[in-house]
Amino acid sequence: MIRRLLASIAVAAASLVTLNTASAQAWPMKPVRLIVPYPAGGPIDVMARALGQRLTEVWGQTVLVENRSGANEVIAAEHVARSPADGYTLYLASEAPYALNQFLFAKLPYDPVKDLAPIMRVATANMALAVGNHHPATNLADFLESARKNPGKVSYGSGGIGGAQHLSAAWL
Repeated sequence: MIRRLLASIAVAAASLVTLNTASAQAWPMKPVRLIVPYPAGGPIDVMARALGQRLTEVWGQTVLVENRSGANEVIAAEHVARSPADGYTLYLASEAPYALNQFLFAKLPYDPVKDLAPIMRVATANMALAVGNHHPATNLADFLESARKNPGKVSYGSGGIGGAQHLSAAWL
């Protein structure tokens, strides 16, 4: 998994370098900020820091990773939307600020279509459903049957309200 992550980061860096060399202006001429909508130390932060380090090497300009977590990425998305549209503020976003939040919040402090412009996919994350070793289920059908027979006794954990993990479990 780490090899795939590093390969993805290398491809992302190479793609961004290609974009840089195709432009008429030299870029970047100052530090680039990479906004991460999750707390420091988590898997997305680790990926962002590896990406930032590699881009710093490739671009010859510092990439600063800045964590702005909370509110299902609304805090980070708003910050990026209000930053100058000069290419020096990048956002490592999930699907939440584009596809989910408009259905979860009555009003957003940003417009996902007008204020944010997707550049490229950096990584793909998979989700898994797991139960403790003490649970008799060995597959999804067994688990669902057990849950139906024991209403109110199944609980789950997720990274936060409104995120992909939470919504997937709630829909299930």
